[in-house]
Amino acid sequence: MSLNGKRVTVSRLRARVGAIAFTGDYRWEPAAMRPHKFHVTIPEADAAELQRVLAPSLVRDRGFFARTLRLGDAPVPDWLKTRRADGTVTIGALTFGETQVRIDSARLLWDAAEMRLAGVSAHVNESALTGDLTVDLTGRAPHYRFEGKLDNVAYKDGRLDFEGSLDADGAGVDILASAHAEGRVHGRSIAFSSEAEFRTAVACFEVSEQAGGERWKLSSVEVTQGADTYTGSGATQSDGRLVLDLLSRGRQVRYSTLPAASGTQ
Repeated sequence: MSLNGKRVTVSRLRARVGAIAFTGDYRWEPAAMRPHKFHVTIPEADAAELQRVLAPSLVRDRGFFARTLRLGDAPVPDWLKTRRADGTVTIGALTFGETQVRIDSARLLWDAAEMRLAGVSAHVNESALTGDLTVDLTGRAPHYRFEGKLDNVAYKDGRLDFEGSLDADGAGVDILASAHAEGRVHGRSIAFSSEAEFRTAVACFEVSEQAGGERWKLSSVEVTQGADTYTGSGATQSDGRLVLDLLSRGRQVRYSTLPAASGTQ
């Protein structure tokens, strides 16, 4: 640790909060717009533990009746109103259930009740994830909004690239239950069903979590199969099948994946 007037520098930091170990450095620069400066590297962390550690900032418990009756937003505490931080975060392995995310780099900009991870460069399993994540902390529970791209997602012997936004509210399992995403998807070499193999595919998508699983709505669908181009729309059915209704040169076709229960969708 070094002191230079009102400035403080902490280097070669090795620490642990809860079950999360990390290394890095920290600087306090009182004259800066964001006085807290830091670089943090976390080798591995569980998402539930990370959320527990951040709970005082993310969720403000106002008592049983206020939560149950949803009696307005909880006030932002003074310590959060004055928080101004600017740093970088790297996480070698962030685990969400069976999914593992590697955050190669992200800049954390924290201004009072808004926390933003800008320029996120990450990998979800083998897929590349880039974009910006904004967390609004003005409510009783956080609101998340991600805008960016998810590329090279494996799907039916082919690959999909997504570009768009995702919104979610709450904490824990509430995040997945409230998630809603929309944007555009590009696909290549998709073996959609035994009757349909698409050389290319593009569509606008909207997906939300509902009882029984994810529900997808596809519009402005355009696929190429052989020498033909088909246009149309699609949607997830109650049994989990994704059904496409397409048209080419006056010819209508309907393609469907197998029911989700078969494990092959």
